Amino acid sequence: MEQMGNEWAVDASELGWLQKRLANSLGDGVHMVSEIVPPGFDSYVRVFHSWFAEDDEGRRTTWREQAERCGVSYTSDMTVRALVPSLGPPLSAVRWLIDEGEPDSRSRGALVEILAGVTGEQPVFFSYELAVLASGGDGPIVVRATLSELESIRARLLSAHPGIAGPEHWWPEDRSWVVGSDYDLCSTYVACSEEVGRRFLIDDGLEALPLAPNARVDERRQ
Repeated sequence: MEQMGNEWAVDASELGWLQKRLANSLGDGVHMVSEIVPPGFDSYVRVFHSWFAEDDEGRRTTWREQAERCGVSYTSDMTVRALVPSLGPPLSAVRWLIDEGEPDSRSRGALVEILAGVTGEQPVFFSYELAVLASGGDGPIVVRATLSELESIRARLLSAHPGIAGPEHWWPEDRSWVVGSDYDLCSTYVACSEEVGRRFLIDDGLEALPLAPNARVDERRQ
């Protein structure tokens, strides 16, 4: 195991159960939610990453606002491609960019708060997979910690692997939910119970909508 300050990177075999349950791609550029988080849960939620101004990362806006600006329907299957008209002139005086591979800090905080309400202090696994390989690492890193330690884990991994995004997956010891982000996606997906799913949808700190595990996540659908 690899020591990380006071934390330990556990054996990457902890990923085995998740990798066995994730769906395979259908090919031809078609990708589904069940490739990011596993099928078999009662509820699935898309957590949209926020848009930020090119000249001021602290200035944020939502997918709903972008959809209203360019006159498209605000739905769980929205793509960046559908919003392109609103992401810069002439519809917007600001050029808007998006966080890829991970939600913004406010959304992460809301995710942690909601999940802590059902998970408590039980151990949670945080995994970095393709992100580690892309940053020159040897392979997946899986850290066993608590939800409250997410930000410190992110800081340590970023220090060891500059530019890394993630974690790509996180789940509790009882495997009652899974959070999944992909390095080139602009949303995070959660598989969970119906009760937890409802909490995501009403939380003011998140922009989230329900969807099915067979919903597409690739940009080619629009």
